[in-house]
Amino acid sequence: MLLYSILRLVNQEEELRQEEEAMYEAKREAARVAKMQNHKHQKAIMGGTRANNFNWFEDESEQGLGTGNEDFEMFLDNVKQRSLAARTRAIASQVSL
Repeated sequence: MLLYSILRLVNQEEELRQEEEAMYEAKREAARVAKMQNHKHQKAIMGGTRANNFNWFEDESEQGLGTGNEDFEMFLDNVKQRSLAARTRAIASQVSL
């Protein structure tokens, strides 16, 4: 009976681990889809051109969808850094006019 209980707990633990893994994968996929939709939306707003040489991606190769190993928090930090850099460039261009 004790062995049966232990095996049942091990199975439940494995199921929970798989559910957690699936949840993280779903979060990564949702972030990827949101990123793609945002990019499409921005492209539609700009009429397919980059207004004032605005580019969220310093390197065109960074526009890829990622490897799936990208941690969501790291992604958000990266977006914040790029946003701050873009604002700084915009302010600098306005000041020099």
